[in-house]
Amino acid sequence: MSTAGWLPGGFTVQQIDINNTRLSVAVGGSGPVLVPLHGRPQTSRG
Repeated sequence: MSTAGWLPGGFTVQQIDINNTRLSVAVGGSGPVLVPLHGRPQTSRG
């Protein structure tokens, strides 16, 4: 676990290894959970 200078106070960056993929996630704050996902609308299936 580490902190990043660009994050607001109270947030940390964690790395999670899952299915041979390493994800970096910022964890912190309060209130409802927010999961921003990025992608390209022209390639999404829905």
